Amino acid sequence: MSIYLPIAEMAVPIIGMLAILIVVTATIVFLGSSGSILLPSLLYLFGMPAAVGVATCNVLVTAAALPGLIMYMRRGNIDRGLAMYLLMGGIVGVGASTLLVSWLNTIGQYHLFFAVTTSAVLLIAAFVAIGGHLAARSGKAQSVTRWKGTICERIPLRLYFPTAMVYLNPLLPIGIGILSGLLMATTGTSAEVLLVPVVAYCFAAPINVSIGTTLLVITGIGSVTVMFQHASGQTVDPVLFALLVVGVAAGTAIGARLSNIQISLRARLVLLALILLLVALRSVYGLLALPGELYSLRETI
Repeated sequence: MSIYLPIAEMAVPIIGMLAILIVVTATIVFLGSSGSILLPSLLYLFGMPAAVGVATCNVLVTAAALPGLIMYMRRGNIDRGLAMYLLMGGIVGVGASTLLVSWLNTIGQYHLFFAVTTSAVLLIAAFVAIGGHLAARSGKAQSVTRWKGTICERIPLRLYFPTAMVYLNPLLPIGIGILSGLLMATTGTSAEVLLVPVVAYCFAAPINVSIGTTLLVITGIGSVTVMFQHASGQTVDPVLFALLVVGVAAGTAIGARLSNIQISLRARLVLLALILLLVALRSVYGLLALPGELYSLRETI
């Protein structure tokens, strides 16, 4: 049984789509990562227009961040000052990326840009996972410390962020926010991939504050991104969003239950790196392989 996606202008099998979403999300959650890093690439590999996949995934990421944001807000684990500067940069990044995507769509190169960018993000994430595996194997995983007192805290004209307990130049979070906005608006990848490591290790904030502040920033950047993308191209597909919600919710619940299985950190990192590498290499192959039809009259979104 198939269902028609009105914005993507294509039909997909309901059972097959849900099965793939559940399996992929459960596996990624079981391995300790977020399924949002793979969803845009998988949708693109299934033939979904890149703009539709990115916009719809951004709606899902924003909605999924809200429950966690409320919980961390009640616990007081959010630095509103740091989040404000990150949001300022994120909004600038979203605006710049919207103009970039519009220009790329005009010249018909957004699909190429999306494929190259997502492949690079997946390859970097895979190499980071491999690095974590090597560190755990050599016994150095426990010796990793935050970069407190190094470059980030030596830049002049610093402000004090009380909840995060750090002194930072406001240009640093603004710059990181711009990169997060660009990443989220052009590839649909959740900004947590960049924000949590940077805030926790580069800015030396407590991990709970890093996660809570990141959730607030993701909610803000995601909301602005969805508004910009829907206003500029009306690329949010409600039917696809409903499928993603059902598949990702079920996969997350299954992955959380599977996480009780005893498996070493090294094995989890290796499996995660393999999955990311497979998807990235499939995307690279799609870029290099000769298409079946050299010319197409299909209008790109």
